[in-house]
Amino acid sequence: MKVRSYPGKAVEAMGLSYEANWEGLRNPFRQEPMSVGSTVASSFEYHPSSETRPQSSSISSRDLALNPFRGKSVSFEDEREEEFSIPRPKLIVPVHTYGIRKRRTGMVLQSGRSGSGDGETRHKQNHHNHLSNSAYQQHPSNPNYRQQHRSCPEGRVEVSRENKYLSTLHPGKVLGELAILYNCKRTATIKAATDCKLWAIERQCFQTIMMRTGLIRQAEYTDFLKSVPIFKDLPEETLIKISDVLEETYYNEGDYIIRQGARGDTFFIISKGQVKVTIKQPNSLDEKFIRTLRKGDFFGEKALQGDDLRTANIIVDDPEGVSCLVIDRETFNQLISGLDEIRTRYKDELTDRKRRMSEPSNQTPPGELAVPHKVDHSTSAIEGLQALEDYLAASVKRLNEEFENLRLSELRVIATLGVGGFGRVELVQVAGDPQRSFALKQMKKSQIVETRQQQHIMSEKEIMGEANCDFIVKLYKTFKDRKYLYMLMESCLGGELWTILRDKGHFDDGTTRFYTACVIEAFDYLHSRNIIYRDLKPENLLLDVNGYVKLVDFGFAKRLLHGRKTWTFCGTPEYVAPEVILNRGHDISADYWSLGVLMFELLTGTPPFTGADPMKTYNIILKGIDAIEFPRNITRNATVLIKKLCRDNPAERLGYQKGGISEIQKHKWFDGFNWEGLRTRTLTPPILPKVRNVIDTSNFDDYPPDADGPPADDLTGWDADF
Repeated sequence: MKVRSYPGKAVEAMGLSYEANWEGLRNPFRQEPMSVGSTVASSFEYHPSSETRPQSSSISSRDLALNPFRGKSVSFEDEREEEFSIPRPKLIVPVHTYGIRKRRTGMVLQSGRSGSGDGETRHKQNHHNHLSNSAYQQHPSNPNYRQQHRSCPEGRVEVSRENKYLSTLHPGKVLGELAILYNCKRTATIKAATDCKLWAIERQCFQTIMMRTGLIRQAEYTDFLKSVPIFKDLPEETLIKISDVLEETYYNEGDYIIRQGARGDTFFIISKGQVKVTIKQPNSLDEKFIRTLRKGDFFGEKALQGDDLRTANIIVDDPEGVSCLVIDRETFNQLISGLDEIRTRYKDELTDRKRRMSEPSNQTPPGELAVPHKVDHSTSAIEGLQALEDYLAASVKRLNEEFENLRLSELRVIATLGVGGFGRVELVQVAGDPQRSFALKQMKKSQIVETRQQQHIMSEKEIMGEANCDFIVKLYKTFKDRKYLYMLMESCLGGELWTILRDKGHFDDGTTRFYTACVIEAFDYLHSRNIIYRDLKPENLLLDVNGYVKLVDFGFAKRLLHGRKTWTFCGTPEYVAPEVILNRGHDISADYWSLGVLMFELLTGTPPFTGADPMKTYNIILKGIDAIEFPRNITRNATVLIKKLCRDNPAERLGYQKGGISEIQKHKWFDGFNWEGLRTRTLTPPILPKVRNVIDTSNFDDYPPDADGPPADDLTGWDADF
């Protein structure tokens, strides 16, 4: 550990760096002495502490890191006064359309890594709150800059804003909570009132620790499972799902983990220590020793198969106690039972689909796909899906053939549909074709480079370009010049679902059911290809002229390896899942969490997890959905479905279990819903937007011309494949 002294200097201006090697990660906190009057942090984000507001309490990001997430609601009291908090804008008309953002609550994406070892670094703009592009540019341009989270073990610091005293923080208080989650602008200044010492940890170090710990734990648990006969033949991704629901339980020496003759439904794997196995002697109180079980051994496997009567005693035989990985029968059955049946059913279905594709009566015109995109989301379904990819690729190619020779100069701008941090979205027509219109997304190359989003722009283009789903906005062609990148997409002139929700206040059950079903169909398509969306919200749902909802904006979408996770912190605060906040890695299960949040917002007009600033929102999320009071207008079946989607443990969420997304479609809330009519687009939508013609923009706001002028040229060549 290095002890440094920086009297009279701002810590945030030092450019401190931390070598994130595994040896250094054993003691990631650095002790920093500070002299009286030194600026600990300039423009720090600030939340009044319980010391100045006795009736309230606070929660820090350090607490988030140290509290294990084990599938249960994490309760943090957070009733702080909002005098110095960042207000949440109320019902502001969003400018974002077709992927260019202006958020009413904010959008962030920060560095992360996936299980495959790739890295992500990104920051998305928000026009209305402190997570703005201008804030982002203040720091990351300095390669040595690291935002840090600090705790004050000794001394006293003062909080001020614009030279106005706000509060005094004493030992044990923390500051910089948001800094270890993502890059953000400081909103207060912290100065040392006395000589003090601070414990500091940098965001990159914290995130690396969390990622590495999660990967090691996952690998260890998976290896344990492979040693168990009933698990050893399961696919790797299924084992990873099981490892995510294993609970680690500790027992003291002499404890009976299992008693002979008792009923039980739990399976155990020893992760530390040893136990002894005994059985009762007939007509005697004595117990006969059978054997000793050690780390890696298991017991209780018959309970998973339905035999719930225990046949022996399992007693802790270790002075240091025993730790076991535990899974119960219900959880096991949700993830595993019926796997062979699903595999057989899918093989038959795939054979039938291939036969139907080869029949002349089922030939389809160019640009249409004969194979329904409805695919059973099971392990075998994902594996079998590869057989259809060649056909899908050919279909997408036919879809875009007519635009292959289209030039940018042939497009005529009609009006502006949206304005955001990277540029604009224009409604355009092709010269000589007055019967159709398109949306042209225009992005400034220099700003993409400046904010280091090149990789994600390319990913967005790839995913949207390959997508062929009626519930996802289509990308027809891309262009580029020295200043801009362009994406030519289908125009959805019905406007944003958020605008309609804002005007109506909330939707009824039937309306919410229709729009939720549209999202489910889009998710089914994406998840069957192992693509995680991560940006669900009413602003990203556009209505076409027929009133059907389409998913737009794939800036946060990512293709994952089967069974792997990503550690990127991203999403709108109200919609992020607990595992994203806790930096424990996430996958497509995070989309099911956001689906539950969307249902709640459509039914009530506001998300269930809403705070005055992002940190308060995260605290509310960590308390869990059971801490949320549901309004009376939400029906019982809708409440049950929302709570099943918003389970704290990702593996327990409906849609992520053995039946896949079909379990959501079969839920009682969807009883009687015409899924086939939705897919064939014969179902009458609840709201039919008024669109007079192909250039009618009445469902969008009016925007003035771009006052910034053209950006600088970018000739770095990073967009060669765009």
